[in-house]
Amino acid sequence: MNLLVAASFWSGMTHPVLGLDHLLAMVAVGIVSARLGGWALWGVPVAFVIAMAIGGIAGLSGAALADAETWIAASLVALGLVVVLDRKVLSRRPASAAAVAVAFVMAFGCAHGNAHGLEIPSTAGPVSFASGFLAGTSLLHLAGMAVGHLSERWPVVAGPVRIAGLFAAAVGCGMLIR
Repeated sequence: MNLLVAASFWSGMTHPVLGLDHLLAMVAVGIVSARLGGWALWGVPVAFVIAMAIGGIAGLSGAALADAETWIAASLVALGLVVVLDRKVLSRRPASAAAVAVAFVMAFGCAHGNAHGLEIPSTAGPVSFASGFLAGTSLLHLAGMAVGHLSERWPVVAGPVRIAGLFAAAVGCGMLIR
């Protein structure tokens, strides 16, 4: 494997992990999808990744989405607050909740992807970097799904997960007011 390709992939893969806003949002998407269950378990994260790829392509092309940072902050507030909610609230109308979640994560994913695409290092290969940030995002979604399942099965985990949701929402609010 070419060293540039490997370095670009690794740089893209670590990008969502090293940015607190991206990390919190990606894990929250997984938690929300686990809480929704059914088709949303995979549908919500896949919708996010597809929209993120579209936003990433736009960013790699140099096109900045209007208010992308506001959308990223809003994603933290919205996803963080949904993580705080009890599963019973989401399960009252699971199909409706899942459809709304898909619509929102597509908008959020597009904004996150655009930011990743615009922040590509000048020395990175664009395709390798984009592949890396999509893979890193997918792994964070899977981690969030695992946390979401654990919080449903073990009540001792639910409290810290809700606190993390509040933290994500607070970070988003901080981004909105600065």
